Amino acid sequence: MAFYRTSDRIGLAMPAYIDGKSINDWNNAIYARDHKRVRETRGKAKDHECVICGVQACDWAYKHGTDKTDPDNYRPMCRLCHQDYDRPYWLKEERRKERERIERTAAYKGWTPERREAQRQKMLDKWSDPKERAKQSERCKRDKPWLARRETRWEGDSG
Repeated sequence: MAFYRTSDRIGLAMPAYIDGKSINDWNNAIYARDHKRVRETRGKAKDHECVICGVQACDWAYKHGTDKTDPDNYRPMCRLCHQDYDRPYWLKEERRKERERIERTAAYKGWTPERREAQRQKMLDKWSDPKERAKQSERCKRDKPWLARRETRWEGDSG
């Protein structure tokens, strides 16, 4: 099996592929296979009562942290109870994915809170020192960096 991505650009949700099929297709096939096995061994969910509220169930809910291929690890639930049961897991997954996405960005890599605070303090110390401020002032008077910005900004403008 070969895993590959169509794009490595950060911020785009590009699907990964296994042997030419989307990971989502594989996940959906596995999901369908597992639920089919549950229906074959335990029957339809609507033939059972919700294990939480007692009304007619309509979904087989997977017990998180157990073997997904074992039909005994699914419980019949009504749609509302199923959503309430899964919501914390979904939120946890979304937060984990967002944290991983942020940690992959170049701006975040290696910047621990301690390092950020040390850098902030270093810059504050540098700019509160009168000698450093005088040197920066002299560089600005000599180099006039604002002129270079103006020239590059208006360079291609014809009108």
